[in-house]
Amino acid sequence: MQQFQSDRFINGMSLAFCLFCLLFPTILDDDIARRHWNNPQVFWLVAFVPLLGPLFYLCLRPPLPSTIREEWLIANR
Repeated sequence: MQQFQSDRFINGMSLAFCLFCLLFPTILDDDIARRHWNNPQVFWLVAFVPLLGPLFYLCLRPPLPSTIREEWLIANR
């Protein structure tokens, strides 16, 4: 606890990590919608497992549709 109070780097990195954990679900929801990956279980699993959840999501997410036709085909499955 003394390191947190005395070292500005540790304090700043801890606050940045907490802010990232709080704001990531909003960005994640938008990215999942753009990729038409409508699976709420994936969202909740990724959003609330700090550090490893976003890492797995970035590794396993499907690619963005490259054309309007592909986007239309995915949306109308």
